[in-house]
Amino acid sequence: MYWSCINSHGGCGGSSIALADRVFPGFESVVNGIYPIGSLVGLPTLRQWGAIVGDYTNRSLGREGDKLWAVSALAQHMVSASKARGEDAAYVAGLLVDQAEPETWLLQLLWYPLAQDTKRPRLYRAPSWSWASIDGPVESPPWQSDMIHYAAVENWKVTPLVEAAPYGALSSGHLIFSAKVHNLSRMRAVSSMSWGSWGHHDLSTRSWESGPWGKIEGSESKWVLILVVDCPVDRKMVETSLNNGETGSSSLFLAAVLTLSGGVLAGVQGLLVRSNANGSSDGPCRRLGSFQLRAGKQDRRRPESSVLRFFNEAETRRLRIL
Repeated sequence: MYWSCINSHGGCGGSSIALADRVFPGFESVVNGIYPIGSLVGLPTLRQWGAIVGDYTNRSLGREGDKLWAVSALAQHMVSASKARGEDAAYVAGLLVDQAEPETWLLQLLWYPLAQDTKRPRLYRAPSWSWASIDGPVESPPWQSDMIHYAAVENWKVTPLVEAAPYGALSSGHLIFSAKVHNLSRMRAVSSMSWGSWGHHDLSTRSWESGPWGKIEGSESKWVLILVVDCPVDRKMVETSLNNGETGSSSLFLAAVLTLSGGVLAGVQGLLVRSNANGSSDGPCRRLGSFQLRAGKQDRRRPESSVLRFFNEAETRRLRIL
């Protein structure tokens, strides 16, 4: 057990057994994932919630059905804190969004898993676009002000399992999502495809070139499509569809969300979704993972890179994601 505040830290075992002055920099304490409350509350609301979700999902729950219940009190507190700051806060299936700031939706929808052994619960717990729909550590990409939006959340609805507990477990949920969409089969025709490899990931690292988005050989000079699926079952489903050729992959779509958030490579990031309506993206869809399409080094004099035009010219569709 550890004690940590702005001025000092200590513990009753481990590497810190006596009260000592807190002289190390940064918000985080001597113990990974522990934040002195005086430091954490100074962060923007979205970063506070991101730190909570990252730390929480890195832990193991005894009962898989408790995923949303266990964090419900913190979620309720964070909504109150967000509203006290003048934000139009909404808590939607584990996502804390400011409805007046569209990018808070888009960033949180781009969460990705940090482990290879993630799994989905046996019983319904959350819609596929929520991090609560899988078991395992997750992270969201960092925000930069110069990112281009390719998508927007038009509407959403979640139904609590217990009406009196809106921050607890859910019985259903969906998202109406407008985005620039390409079929996966067309994407394969214009790029080389690679599966993202999680490997060993430092949870304090927020660079898009680490973790599942590790550097791909050759990505500086050609288009590379990197897929990171939410769990092994989803990867098997995608591989089976791709092996069946054009017919099998016709139900798989890439929905562009934002341009890449950093680095010198031009590109787009978004969601991998599967249609449940015989290959039509107009019917119900489910999220299977996320993607990056990289297209060589960004030319600062010509930000209208070819990969950006590729999605600018894509058809805009409304997806109903369950």
